[in-house]
Amino acid sequence: MGYREGVALVLAGAFGLALPGTAMAGLRFAPPVKLKGARDRSEPRIAITPDDRRWIITSGPAIVRGGAEWVYGSSDRGRHWKRTPADPPSGPQPSFDLDIAATRTGRLIAIELDYAGISFYTSYSDDGGRHWTRSVGGAQSGDTDRPWLAVGPDDPTTHEPRVYLLYHNLGSGSAQHNMFVVTSRDGGATFDAPVPITDPVNSPQAYQDLQCADSGGPSSLSVNPRTGRVYAVWGTRSAPFAGGCGASVFGPFEINVVAATRVWVATSPDNSMGSWRTVKVVDDTATNRIVGMQLSPATLDRKGNVYVTYPESRRAYPDYGGAAIKYIWSTPALRSARQARLRLLARREPREESQGCVVHHSRADAQRQVSPSARHEATRLRDPHLHRNR
Repeated sequence: MGYREGVALVLAGAFGLALPGTAMAGLRFAPPVKLKGARDRSEPRIAITPDDRRWIITSGPAIVRGGAEWVYGSSDRGRHWKRTPADPPSGPQPSFDLDIAATRTGRLIAIELDYAGISFYTSYSDDGGRHWTRSVGGAQSGDTDRPWLAVGPDDPTTHEPRVYLLYHNLGSGSAQHNMFVVTSRDGGATFDAPVPITDPVNSPQAYQDLQCADSGGPSSLSVNPRTGRVYAVWGTRSAPFAGGCGASVFGPFEINVVAATRVWVATSPDNSMGSWRTVKVVDDTATNRIVGMQLSPATLDRKGNVYVTYPESRRAYPDYGGAAIKYIWSTPALRSARQARLRLLARREPREESQGCVVHHSRADAQRQVSPSARHEATRLRDPHLHRNR
């Protein structure tokens, strides 16, 4: 996140997604560094400030569930890490759902989902974590889940960085489910009212698929730093009729944690009400193969092209085994005629089969190199074997 290009948070190794039996020519990783005191069960995230410092948010120790938000900083590109003097404000029952973002001013914005009220605790620091201030707004109404932050260009009125927050409603999603984005026009200090992404008029199929809480939540949020265009991604299931509600009739009953068969990308120029448009970029409904375990995130390259990475199981649900890691891309306008797909980035061997894996990546550093596995593959092949679909 932030404004640093060519930066990736690599979770592939932890989940066995590295390409087996291949050399890492042209791509080297430093030895892993353990964050002192951090809990072993968390969902850490990373951001980079304009001074080239790295920042990681993760969970501190806890007997049950997640620990308090802990932030670590590194001034030597990740070789050494030190915990910030102060911790971001946390609720009484912190969860693993965390995120951190950095603005052009060096401000850090941290967010944590708290089990108490199922609500977000959002805060910011302008001095490298010495002091944190609780943000105002930012979807603190309760029943909110899986927050993602992204930073855009300056707001034309305040001349401060815009910050966006993506989430979905949790328990109430059984009755009425949606993805929401909240805008901050002052660098994350205050947030406006939530804006729903889908609706029955402008995006009827995406809206229908989300109903009956038939999504594992949002996968990622990205902003083009030049144009300010916002992109949100999530997965759903579907059915011959009734969308997400029908999925639990024609298939297994699932709610909030689902084996997605579709991946959606939505885009808006500014998150204004009614401005979102959705595109279904992956659809394995016919074969019932799984394309979200649990995330199918997106990123942007320097030209603003959009890339979505997703796992695709070999066989139909409930067989998660042997999933291939693929990506699909489109121009910034999300015109499907310009989409292309890499045949295969990585595949889990049968002996490595498990009941879930995560794929995630950050800003791409070249047009066709978008994830750790993709960059690895690109070092081995003169032609990355792109297939264009028209």
